[in-house]
Amino acid sequence: MPNQKMPDYIAYLVRLWREDDKTWRGTLEDPHTGQRYVFAEVEALLAHIREQTRPQPIPPQPD
Repeated sequence: MPNQKMPDYIAYLVRLWREDDKTWRGTLEDPHTGQRYVFAEVEALLAHIREQTRPQPIPPQPD
Protein backbone atom coordinates (compact mmCIF):
# COMPACT_ATOMS: atom_id res chain seq x y z
CA MET A 1 0.00 0.00 0.00
CA PRO A 2 2.28 2.77 -1.13
CA ASN A 3 1.47 6.20 0.30
CA GLN A 4 -1.34 4.81 2.44
CA LYS A 5 -1.52 4.52 6.22
CA MET A 6 -1.83 0.94 7.42
CA PRO A 7 -5.04 0.33 9.34
CA ASP A 8 -4.89 -0.16 13.09
CA TYR A 9 -7.68 -2.73 12.97
CA ILE A 10 -8.53 -5.44 10.44
CA ALA A 11 -11.52 -7.76 10.75
CA TYR A 12 -12.23 -10.85 8.67
CA LEU A 13 -14.78 -13.60 8.81
CA VAL A 14 -12.70 -16.74 8.27
CA ARG A 15 -14.18 -19.87 6.73
CA LEU A 16 -12.18 -23.09 6.40
CA TRP A 17 -13.30 -26.39 4.95
CA ARG A 18 -11.65 -29.61 3.90
CA GLU A 19 -12.03 -31.16 0.49
CA ASP A 20 -11.11 -34.73 -0.39
CA ASP A 21 -10.37 -35.45 3.29
CA LYS A 22 -6.98 -33.75 2.96
CA THR A 23 -6.97 -30.34 1.24
CA TRP A 24 -8.05 -27.35 3.31
CA ARG A 25 -9.56 -24.36 1.50
CA GLY A 26 -10.50 -21.00 2.94
CA THR A 27 -12.08 -17.61 2.51
CA LEU A 28 -11.65 -14.29 4.25
CA GLU A 29 -14.54 -11.84 4.14
CA ASP A 30 -14.29 -8.21 5.20
CA PRO A 31 -17.48 -7.59 7.23
CA HIS A 32 -17.29 -3.84 6.56
CA THR A 33 -17.12 -4.01 2.76
CA GLY A 34 -18.27 -7.54 1.95
CA GLN A 35 -15.11 -8.09 -0.08
CA ARG A 36 -14.24 -11.77 -0.18
CA TYR A 37 -10.88 -13.45 -0.75
CA VAL A 38 -10.82 -17.13 -1.74
CA PHE A 39 -7.78 -19.35 -1.12
CA ALA A 40 -7.04 -22.80 -2.51
CA GLU A 41 -4.83 -23.57 0.49
CA VAL A 42 -4.52 -22.41 4.08
CA GLU A 43 -0.90 -21.35 3.56
CA ALA A 44 -2.00 -18.76 0.99
CA LEU A 45 -4.68 -17.45 3.37
CA LEU A 46 -2.10 -17.04 6.12
CA ALA A 47 0.33 -15.37 3.71
CA HIS A 48 -2.37 -12.82 2.85
CA ILE A 49 -2.89 -12.02 6.54
CA ARG A 50 0.87 -11.73 7.07
CA GLU A 51 1.11 -9.32 4.15
CA GLN A 52 -1.75 -7.21 5.52
CA THR A 53 -0.10 -6.97 8.94
CA ARG A 54 3.60 -6.74 8.14
CA PRO A 55 5.44 -3.70 9.46
CA GLN A 56 5.67 -0.88 6.95
CA PRO A 57 8.83 1.18 6.50
CA ILE A 58 8.57 4.68 7.87
CA PRO A 59 9.16 7.20 5.08
CA PRO A 60 11.96 9.72 5.67
CA GLN A 61 10.80 13.03 7.09
CA PRO A 62 11.82 16.23 5.29
CA ASP A 63 14.30 18.40 7.17
